[in-house]
Parts: sequence; C-alpha cells; structure tokens
Amino acid sequence: QHGYLMFDFKVGTTPREVKELNLPDGKSLTTGINTVYRDREGAIWLGTYHDGLIYVSPMLGLFFTIDQPWWQTGWAIAGFVVFLVVLVGGALLYHLRRRDRNVIINNPSANADPSLANGCQLPETAKEALGEPKLILQVRSLVEQHLEDGEYGVEQLAHDLCMERTGLYKKLTALINTTPVAFIRSVRLRRAAALLQEGTLTVNEIAERTGFSSPSYFTKCFKKEFGVLPSEYR
Repeated sequence: QHGYLMFDFKVGTTPREVKELNLPDGKSLTTGINTVYRDREGAIWLGTYHDGLIYVSPMLGLFFTIDQPWWQTGWAIAGFVVFLVVLVGGALLYHLRRRDRNVIINNPSANADPSLANGCQLPETAKEALGEPKLILQVRSLVEQHLEDGEYGVEQLAHDLCMERTGLYKKLTALINTTPVAFIRSVRLRRAAALLQEGTLTVNEIAERTGFSSPSYFTKCFKKEFGVLPSEYR
C-alpha cells in the first residue's frame, strides 16, 4: 500500500522504494500489481488488476505495457453489448411469434388475410359461440358442416383450421385429452344420437348422413360411445 520495492541484483540485494511506476504511455501505477514473474532472460512480467500486462526489459530496465485484460478492451465490451442486444431481440421476436401463432390458432379471423385464395376461413358460428375453448367450437362446427362427407378427416380439418396436423393433435389433447380422430367420431355420433331421438330416419340413413362407411361400423362405434345399440337408443 506504500508503493513498490525494486531489486537490482547486479548492484545488491537492498531494495529501492518506489511510490509509483511511470509507464511509456504517460500513466503511472501506484497500486494494482498482483503478479510478478521473472523469465529466463531476466525480464520481469507484472500482472495488474486494471492496466494489463507490464513488461520490464532486462536490457533497458524500462516498463512496457503489453495489453489490457481482454475483457476490458473496447472490442470485448462492444461484442458483449452486441451479444446482449441480439439475445434480447431474439427472445422478444420468439415471444411475439408465439403470441401471434396462438392468436391465429385460437382466433384465425383476427389476422386473416383477405387475399388468401385457399379458402382458409373459419365459420362465423365458431367465432361467436361462447362457453367452450374457441378451438373446440371451431372443430365441432367444421365437423358438423361435413357430417355427410365420410372422407372428411384430420388432414382436411387441420387445413381448414390453418394448422399443422401435429399442432392440432397437441392442442386437442392438451385441452380435452382427446385425439382429433376420436373427437371427430364423437361429434358424428352425437349428431347421430340426436337424429335417432327425432325418429324420422332409419339407422342406415343416419349412418350415411353422419359420415360412417357402413351401418355395421356405425353400430359398433355407437355402442362403444353410448353403451347401447342405435335401435335401443330410440
């Protein structure tokens, strides 16, 4: 804390007190050296806390500043700032994209592009209905619109919802713990149950109107869903 002790072994072993070290760049050091090393050539290397590495020439006895610590250089600081900006910007962009994707999934009409020509629009009934998650209402509405189309399945449903098939699967299983295939079949069966109660159509006609490939398959699915045969449900 009082400065430095300098030894010149060519002269003797008595140290000389130095209160500060004058550097070539005009700076002076009064404290801050934490490491002293003497190499095979007789040069002295001084490591400092804030002023880099200092070299003491064995021939001239002069001090030379080698470098600052790399983490204190202008390039290092600028690189760190750029890294933080990129990191924060990337996180913000990821958050905004996830938010926009959720908006599109839950309410595609909110950001619908009127120039789309692939018919990727959702029915108004699904937008206006309340009480259930919007996605469930949208799926139910689309299936009910295609009840008689036995080929209407998960692929076309996902397309009409402007979603990937895997995304639809994840959404439905997360909301109601049901796969898209099972949900579509359930909507068809519940519509079939309502038609059975009306009593105006035969079982075969109802199976056809609700998109089942055959009356036998319809009967099998109906009993599994409601526990009774279609004829008993009447």
